[in-house]
Amino acid sequence: PAMREPTELDRILALPVMDPTWQPPDLSAHFRRIGGLQTLRPIQSKALYMAAQFGGLFAPIGVGFGKTLIAALLPVAMRAERPLLMIPPSPRADLAAQWQEYGRHWNLPRGLEVKSYELLSQPDSSAMLSFLRPDLLIFDEAHKLADQKSARTRRVARYLDAFPDTKVCVLSGSFTAKSIKDYAHLAAWSLGYRSPLQLKFGERETWARELDVFR
Repeated sequence: PAMREPTELDRILALPVMDPTWQPPDLSAHFRRIGGLQTLRPIQSKALYMAAQFGGLFAPIGVGFGKTLIAALLPVAMRAERPLLMIPPSPRADLAAQWQEYGRHWNLPRGLEVKSYELLSQPDSSAMLSFLRPDLLIFDEAHKLADQKSARTRRVARYLDAFPDTKVCVLSGSFTAKSIKDYAHLAAWSLGYRSPLQLKFGERETWARELDVFR
């Protein structure tokens, strides 16, 4: 009999399952500058290790576990040449003070562009992305892109369609409020075929109708 084409379910079921107790070695020395005193938390080392190993990161990490430092060091871990970090709006003084403190302890990447999500909502944001031409997109508090119908999310999607080799890292402590559709596209951007969710929009809709009913 003719063999059937593999389905999305086949792909997902074939994904390897990682031992949840596994931890990489402490990577602090790899990123810390001479004289730096801070040490990476295990979850920070793990996130940086996995991003470098697989070329992307989907990181559901809660508040207070150091997502901002992970985002700051990801360009170093992934050897990006044109990294772009997207963050929620925040007071410039607070952000500058935080990065100054990081700079005392860690080898922060050179040439990292940091922009607000609010810029992605503006009509000329597509031109901004094309001008910067990031080879690594890092989305801190990535739930800001949960709505696939929003202008900002559509603009990112169009950029990734135009430049599919772009690496993506997404971090958030609250990826979803009610549906797998809040984050399925984010997992696809960052993990590609390793995503545990559907890569095709139509199949995501089908699965959401079945899974979201339990929420």
